[in-house]
Amino acid sequence: MSLFSRLLLLFLSLLSCSPLFGQASQDWRAILDKVERAYAPIRDYRVEVEVKNYGEGGSVEEEHFFYTFRRPKSIRLDFLSPHPGLVVIYPDKNGKVAVRGLVPFFTLRLALDNRLLRKSSGQTIDTSDVGHMIDHIRAACTNERRGPVEAWEGNEEAIIRVLALDHFRRDREILYQFTIDTRSWLPREVRETTAGGKVERIAQFRNPELNMGVPESLFRFDKEKGHGKKDETQDP
Repeated sequence: MSLFSRLLLLFLSLLSCSPLFGQASQDWRAILDKVERAYAPIRDYRVEVEVKNYGEGGSVEEEHFFYTFRRPKSIRLDFLSPHPGLVVIYPDKNGKVAVRGLVPFFTLRLALDNRLLRKSSGQTIDTSDVGHMIDHIRAACTNERRGPVEAWEGNEEAIIRVLALDHFRRDREILYQFTIDTRSWLPREVRETTAGGKVERIAQFRNPELNMGVPESLFRFDKEKGHGKKDETQDP
């Protein structure tokens, strides 16, 4: 074996042992327990979200928005793209999804299953918060699992990867990769790949702000003052 080959093997060996990349863990539960403990005291949060959906022929649909959550289940999305200024709130006073900015001068109030709200992933807005994501990870590693669970924990991130039943479209399987930021112990990325190896969806979560004291009025258009827009109920 040449000197170069020996040095290369030594380098790869050291790289695989590096704490930066982490060590394979036999117990994904240890990682998820830390995530659950970190999330438990959070009353509200705001995070920047970027979602990429990969379609046929290399097409990519992107969404970029700020996601605000207040316990027990108040949700607000402020879109940066593809519809700047679009605001989505759930639930409104009647338990529907309120949408402002899609139709000028009107607030649309839509049922959760309305066609305007359908996502290719099958996920609905009422199951989009971190609490539901944590439940999703645990389900993917237990009763929905269709393959072995792989887990790594390093200095900057932890990863859980598993082939599981699609959490929202129950007729297929997905290889999930959940990346956790080990500074906050909150999810940083969810990557979904088909069993055939095609990346379908990547959701990234950046710059989380925790326990800001978000007011309830942020989730009610009818409590805003001076917005100057007619508040009508529409359900196409």
